[in-house]
Amino acid sequence: MVKSWLEKARTLHDIGASLDTLSYRKKHDLICEERYERRWRQLGRHLPVSEDLRRYFGSYLHDSSTIGFDRKGDSATLSLHSVYGDQFDWTLRAIQRVDHLRTGPPEHLYRIDLQFSGVHYCTTKEGYLNRDLVYGRWPGPSSLDPEKGDELLDDYFFTEDDRLQWVAHIWRREPTSSRRWNTVYLLIDCESVSVVDLQAEAAELNFGPFARTLWDDVWTGVDADVASLWVDDGLRIYLEQRADHHGIDLANGCWRTDGR
Repeated sequence: MVKSWLEKARTLHDIGASLDTLSYRKKHDLICEERYERRWRQLGRHLPVSEDLRRYFGSYLHDSSTIGFDRKGDSATLSLHSVYGDQFDWTLRAIQRVDHLRTGPPEHLYRIDLQFSGVHYCTTKEGYLNRDLVYGRWPGPSSLDPEKGDELLDDYFFTEDDRLQWVAHIWRREPTSSRRWNTVYLLIDCESVSVVDLQAEAAELNFGPFARTLWDDVWTGVDADVASLWVDDGLRIYLEQRADHHGIDLANGCWRTDGR
């Protein structure tokens, strides 16, 4: 009995929202043009999740590091160290001039757990250079250090059989074969999804209560120009503005007591 149509996927074109349909022998610029066209067309589709979950799917967490994967019974959880939380951590350290030349991950990771319930099918597949899909064992992140582990490239949904089919494209630091891409596809067919977001807790544990206040503003985008927030010095400027708004002394990591 076939548990999911994902089980029948034999080529990248069966699941690929961001992959080209041209031969890899064709001109590179044409491949890239079609690849991005298909990717943005897929990402522009309505995400079949609640409004509060949309910031966690549809490739929004692109470049976040995978730090855990757990499958038990009819549930599965993919844990990530958020790329946004990591940039927040770097930027705040630079502003405070405290260990801003960080040589490793933050002590407390900016963790997000993507949880899948009522799982009918869950597997990983690898893609050959000719676009064929083969079953590939992905034991989970290659390292618990997010700076050395695997990364989420993009993810997208399909909706068939009144269920959710989720595809995550994960970049592996350790390729398994010269004939394969150094990526793996995590395929999950489930009834529902949920999220446990521990980023705010990490901000507070790494810096103190004032950082949680700033992180809440960053994540919800209070008075933010989203287009420039994560570009160049956008985050630094925004944090300084929000700190002034809340009466926070960024240099000393506390609230001001001078009434300003």
